[in-house]
Amino acid sequence: MCFSVRKGDKGVDLLASLCNKYDTSEEVLRKSMETTNDLIANILKKKPHSASEYKNENLVNINPGVFEMFPSRL
Repeated sequence: MCFSVRKGDKGVDLLASLCNKYDTSEEVLRKSMETTNDLIANILKKKPHSASEYKNENLVNINPGVFEMFPSRL
C-alpha cells in the first residue's frame, strides 16, 4: 500500500493519513474504529487499551493519538 502520510511533531498522524487516503472525515473513521474495536474485544474477550499507554517498537515514529490496541495481539 502506498499513500502519503501526515507527519506532525509527535510522529506520523495515522488518523489524518487514513482520512486523506480514503477521503473520509475523522468522525466517520473514529466511528468505524470504535465498531471494529468492539467487535475484536467481543471476539477476543479482551479490553482494548489506549495505544499512547504503551512504549512499543512497532509504534516508533507514530503518533498513537486516539488509537486503541490489544497489547497481546500487537
